[in-house]
Amino acid sequence: MNKKYIWILLLVGLFIMGSAIIFLLGYNHYLKSELTKTEYTEPEAAAQETEKEVAEETTEEEFVPSIGDVVRSGYFDVTVNRISAGTWVDTGNEFTDLKAAPGIAYLVLNITFKNIDTQDRTLFDGILMFYKDEQEYRIKKSETILAENWGIMLDNISPLTSKSTAIAYKIPSDLDSPVFWLPHGGDTWIHVGNLVSTPAD
Repeated sequence: MNKKYIWILLLVGLFIMGSAIIFLLGYNHYLKSELTKTEYTEPEAAAQETEKEVAEETTEEEFVPSIGDVVRSGYFDVTVNRISAGTWVDTGNEFTDLKAAPGIAYLVLNITFKNIDTQDRTLFDGILMFYKDEQEYRIKKSETILAENWGIMLDNISPLTSKSTAIAYKIPSDLDSPVFWLPHGGDTWIHVGNLVSTPAD
């Protein structure tokens, strides 16, 4: 065979082998790249997104308004300023005081209501909730106290003005429970405190 043809065949063979090697190296690199994306990039991004969502949900679930927080409730911004508990209530007038009675205590909430509507709005009692022996209890009516700065007697509040008042709820004197209050017309419970048993006077 002519040497010229031998050289041509050798060159063609070398060219084919080189092309095959280059192709195999490139395909192997492609596979590694896809494997890395599939096994690491996507799960890591998904995990980070999941952690972010869980953190946001946890933050939302854990927040419960308490004393001093402003809570929007219907036509009012409502703030529980402070609370007190005892076996009787001193209103400053002996004729309107709430007297002591066996097994009874009183929880007093000092509350500020601000009318955020464009017209007069009327105040109503909220709901007090507590637990006893793993049972939930609710009180929908506060005690009637005919004294200045006490109770809610269907008071009207002008737009953009505020009113502070104290309302009293009758509760068991042996109550050990977290206590929550829901303003009328609202859907957000306010944690007003954790009560312990009140000793008799």
